[in-house]
Amino acid sequence: MKTIFKNGKVFSCAGQNHDAEIHSCMIVCDEWVEFFGEKNDSALSETGEEPFHIIDLQNRMVLPGFIDGHMHLLLLGSALQKIDLASCKTLDDIRHVIRSAAQADPHAARILCRGWMHSMMEAALAELKLQYMLDPAGGVIHRDESGKATGLLSEAATMTAVWPFLAKAASMGDKLKSVREAIKTYKTAGYTGVIDMTMDENGWEALEELRSKEELSIHLAAYWLISPSKH
Repeated sequence: MKTIFKNGKVFSCAGQNHDAEIHSCMIVCDEWVEFFGEKNDSALSETGEEPFHIIDLQNRMVLPGFIDGHMHLLLLGSALQKIDLASCKTLDDIRHVIRSAAQADPHAARILCRGWMHSMMEAALAELKLQYMLDPAGGVIHRDESGKATGLLSEAATMTAVWPFLAKAASMGDKLKSVREAIKTYKTAGYTGVIDMTMDENGWEALEELRSKEELSIHLAAYWLISPSKH
């Protein structure tokens, strides 16, 4: 079935010089764009007796779907559910926000936060066992003058220490919620496709589980993560 979008501002790059063009009408058939043009073009009068649906855009803009060429689906979804510390100005502010979150969910095994560049708390350092971990290939576990891990991790240290731990700590229900939240956020912003640059067994397992329950509502491509090695 065809759908005719009219009375709008339809953005396209179909010109011979690849310059942006704005049209007032567009025809879509079975999810494929068939036509860009104006309301008096012959293509709009050649639909004949074929059933079609008309949408009046009322001068609104129509843009192509955006594609994010570098993202991390499961990590993004997880980050969106973390406690946001971006508005905190001091360490006391951080403690207050985290304390409030802990009181609101007293059964939470751990509180995950985002939006603040600060060293990890002692409990997190101990749970990750960073003090006894050597710097991985391609990464650094930063330490103070006495050799104690500060909680600041660079590059591959995050992939080696934090990501695997969070993957094991999160339930499949948590992972599915994260993936759904990431997809919802992208679609709300006008994205129709994403490319995950660090897909691994953990993320793939969550995607396969989600696909067994429902159809993915966004186009997804992925590059498999190959961790740095000293060999």
